Amino acid sequence: AFTLETGTGDISLGADGADKDIVIGNSTGVSPITCDVGTGDAKFGVTATAHDTYIGSVTTTSGTTLQSGSSGTSVTSTGAMDIDATGIVSVNSFGAVVNIANDNVNQDVNIATAGNRTVTCGAIGGTSALAFNAGSGNATITSDGTIVGDATGAILWDAGGVYEVNSDGGNISVGSDADDYNLNLGTAGNRTITCGATGGTSALAFNAGCEN
Repeated sequence: AFTLETGTGDISLGADGADKDIVIGNSTGVSPITCDVGTGDAKFGVTATAHDTYIGSVTTTSGTTLQSGSSGTSVTSTGAMDIDATGIVSVNSFGAVVNIANDNVNQDVNIATAGNRTVTCGAIGGTSALAFNAGSGNATITSDGTIVGDATGAILWDAGGVYEVNSDGGNISVGSDADDYNLNLGTAGNRTITCGATGGTSALAFNAGCEN
């Protein structure tokens, strides 16, 4: 064993201005290193000099664990921050809400904007719910393929302004599947219902079965 004590004085290792490597411990065998600070702070690489700080290793089965008590864990960067893994990345909380971009900073949030990905939001079953909110900047859903909405309950669309359903490449069908339920159009309020267009080759067809 080797013990170095200075009473209330400081202990400095390699504190002069010369360039040098400082090695503590070794890379072979089992050589644990314990640094205890009592009630003081533990600081690593906190000087104003520009430098990189590395903790842990990416070789073989190396792992890195960051722990904190009830005071929480904070990670701050004045530049970019990247989290990258070759395996699963999970962010969870077993005692509170998980927040992403919930501070009052006016910057966009991008999720899965590159690569070929399936993006899943929400869960089916139980009391799960999904809410999409937008301010005056509007909400846009765009797809190169088909957009499908399906619900075991009702689907309600309501607008405070104009509500339009259009297609520039195919027919617009309402109630076109083989389910035997009535179709209601303009059945409440004082409305003018307009079907078809005048001029050109526009046509209007009304079909009915044996119930007239």
